[in-house]
Amino acid sequence: MTPAKGPSDSADAVTSAHATVAESPPPWSQSEARHPGIHQLSFGDHRHPLKKGRNIIGRGKDSNVIVDAAGVSRRHACITIQNDHVMLEDLGSKNGTFVSSRKVDAPVEISDSCPIRLGTTWLVYHNATAFED
Repeated sequence: MTPAKGPSDSADAVTSAHATVAESPPPWSQSEARHPGIHQLSFGDHRHPLKKGRNIIGRGKDSNVIVDAAGVSRRHACITIQNDHVMLEDLGSKNGTFVSSRKVDAPVEISDSCPIRLGTTWLVYHNATAFED
């Protein structure tokens, strides 16, 4: 799989796709092709590059990553990438943000291949730098 490409590859480009709803995390493996040094969020057949700083995830058109799925708020969650730390926080969503099955009530650090659930929609965070030699 390759990252979604739009009309602009700038760090501030907004990406959009329809998400899949599942009862368990998607079966992505660590052996999938990745682009070195790129933080990505996967859902369905889509991979979305994440920029350094704040990445708003939700249904809203102003979100950095648009997840068009029932149960996802307009501004549902945020992934913040700063230096070597990647933090996930819920933005007061109605249906909650979860890391695996643990509800996110305060910002939590995440790592490569971390399953994230927004309401009933599963996503996976990828950090390509975790596999560089």
